[in-house]
Amino acid sequence: MTPKEKAEALYKKFFRIVDKSNPLEDMGKTTKQLCDLFVKETLTSFVINLTDYQTEFWEEVKQEIKKI
Repeated sequence: MTPKEKAEALYKKFFRIVDKSNPLEDMGKTTKQLCDLFVKETLTSFVINLTDYQTEFWEEVKQEIKKI
């Protein structure tokens, strides 16, 4: 899965949650914020030891989320 595909998959998953939680909020903006938070937590987790390749992948996912 490419970083772009991963970003789109995360966005779709989080969008479904946001859509059900509050129909009056800016769903696209909130979804991007949730995706960004998820990626930041993945990158900074002390439980997961990411390789350089994995860190680079998640950084690219983060950039792709901004483009959605």
